[in-house]
Amino acid sequence: MPLLPKSKSGQLVDLLRNRLATGDWQDQLPPERLLAEEYLVSRTTLRRALAALVRGGQLSPANSTRSGCKPTGARSRRGAVTTTHA
Repeated sequence: MPLLPKSKSGQLVDLLRNRLATGDWQDQLPPERLLAEEYLVSRTTLRRALAALVRGGQLSPANSTRSGCKPTGARSRRGAVTTTHA
């Protein structure tokens, strides 16, 4: 069975996963708007990628998705999405 090309959100998951692994975001992910602009994707595509990272255990959701991502152990703030390290 031939491999299908990855969707934009699937490609973005790989890119974000690499950035998380290298520690590019120590305190918090940048706001959605800035990430979407950086990767030239819609915020919907970005949200799909972030949701996939949450399902995969790389990010942990907090109260909302507005303020991004924080490393595990950092003080959580309302609206943060925290990283988890396996």
